[in-house]
Amino acid sequence: MNRYRGNQLVEPGVYVNPRQLSFESLRQDGRLPGSARDHYRRVSPIILLLAAPVLGGLYVVFLPVIGLAMLAWLAGAKVVQLVSHAAAASARVLRPGWTPGGAFLSKGKQATNATRHEDPWLEEKKEQLRRSEGGQDDT
Repeated sequence: MNRYRGNQLVEPGVYVNPRQLSFESLRQDGRLPGSARDHYRRVSPIILLLAAPVLGGLYVVFLPVIGLAMLAWLAGAKVVQLVSHAAAASARVLRPGWTPGGAFLSKGKQATNATRHEDPWLEEKKEQLRRSEGGQDDT
């Protein structure tokens, strides 16, 4: 097989570009498509006649395999989607409700003999508030 470059003048035949996996068929003398960076090889008609049944057989054998693989991929994607939605729904049901005011820090019984701490400043302010409500302002 001879090597040719794109835009090169060649005789009639079938040429393959292995980089792009493309075939070019020329019926008369002409130039190959592409630039000088594209490489082509001329394919013998005998090789084409031998390769056609092999490629057709591979197509017939692997087309169902490709179809089954695509079906399995689609089913797997749906199963993953269902499982993720079920996990999200169960997480919504099982999480506790949010109670911003409830701390629940003490779990034991309340102390019965706790001493009450008196705050003199607080008592003074309460007394001033009572007097101002009653009309007796001391300030």
